[in-house]
Amino acid sequence: MHQRRINLADQAAPKSWTPFPSMESIARWLRLSVSWPNGVSLVNVRIHRLWAGKKRRVTFELELVLSRNGTSESSVLQGGISEHPPVWRPRHRADMGANGIILGLRLFDAELGIWVCSPDRDKRLPIIRDLLDRAELGRLLDCIIPEQKSSERIDGQVERRQIREAGLSSDLIAYRTNRRCVFRVIDQRSGVNDKTIFVKAFKRPPKASDIAATREFCNELAQVSHGFVRVPDILGYDEVRGVLVTAGIQDQESDQSKTHDDIERAAKCLAALHQCGAEAHSRVHSALDEVDTVARWADVLPIVLDARAHQLEEIVLALKNRAEELHPSINVSIHRDFYDAQLIHHKNVSWILDLDTLCAGHAELDIATYTAHCFFDALRSGDAHQDTKGTMELLITKYQLAGGDLSRKTLQFYMSCALARLGALQFARGASKAIVKELWNFAEDYLEGRAVV
Repeated sequence: MHQRRINLADQAAPKSWTPFPSMESIARWLRLSVSWPNGVSLVNVRIHRLWAGKKRRVTFELELVLSRNGTSESSVLQGGISEHPPVWRPRHRADMGANGIILGLRLFDAELGIWVCSPDRDKRLPIIRDLLDRAELGRLLDCIIPEQKSSERIDGQVERRQIREAGLSSDLIAYRTNRRCVFRVIDQRSGVNDKTIFVKAFKRPPKASDIAATREFCNELAQVSHGFVRVPDILGYDEVRGVLVTAGIQDQESDQSKTHDDIERAAKCLAALHQCGAEAHSRVHSALDEVDTVARWADVLPIVLDARAHQLEEIVLALKNRAEELHPSINVSIHRDFYDAQLIHHKNVSWILDLDTLCAGHAELDIATYTAHCFFDALRSGDAHQDTKGTMELLITKYQLAGGDLSRKTLQFYMSCALARLGALQFARGASKAIVKELWNFAEDYLEGRAVV
């Protein structure tokens, strides 16, 4: 590897940018500003997720470690960087909901320049309150999921039948302010085999026609792969309330290391996915769209780190020039965020998760994203000598044997994008400079031809 510097802290960010506050200052602010329930105290705070939006807008998810009568629990709050207070009244009293989730908060601090709110106070996703209430959740699911015979099963996982209030429990597993949330719902009535479903709510819900097209796409994917690759079945959809219900899939335990079998399964999944036509998708993700995603990180890192990332800015400029050279033809379905966490293998079937990201685009983006994550996992685990090129070649070979087609020139471009974006994302979440240096240097190597596919 080339030993180039990350020019990160050599020039401070312009004064017009509000730097991201430290975790210590956020924790101190929350301890002093929030009226916590009896027996509950804040132990620790950390950034769990971070998003780079347009116009240098930063939103984030805070994971709170709480002590509740001596027992450790976790909860989440959403927040963002803001120079001006949001248009809502602050609420400092915290309530404790089911599964230890904190509710009822809306806060803004002008000195820190950030705002936070609990999921139930999201005005653009009012459906969250119903999903947090067991009775309302039961009524909602009764309306959305068609009533079927109790013996009918879906994908071997979930029975299509009415779900009532008794025995229901919900857990918020993903949430992005003003945009979407995901709940895991467990039906525990049988006492033997609990049924798991996932309930997703959107601020901008898909059209019913898009859901119908997605169902057709799922069927096509199963046919193309001869049943080897599937996606969770859609159990019901309410376009008015923006709620989608999908079947749960039994998870498998996995570690960060990638075996040849893991890589081969990923290659077969991608080959099947990319053989499906893109007609079902109303969204198209071009090379310039991907560069724009990387560019957003170059814009927001000065806010998050209070310093400019010159190396990333140079990579973005080079990527913009290269994007115009790529073949504009886009005619395959892509996942757009494909890595090991999006893939579950169970009973000889590989399940692809997160249908929300499906769109039309270049197949090489998915391959590059998966490979970049493999490289990052190797660096994070301390296995810096893992044969990353060998991993990519194995993935490409198995992908082509499974019927996939790709351009190595296009893949080289998307490798630069994936490594640059992943390095920025992980640095903002606290990854070490040494790991980010490897990722960004590797991105430059692909751009400048020192690393070839």
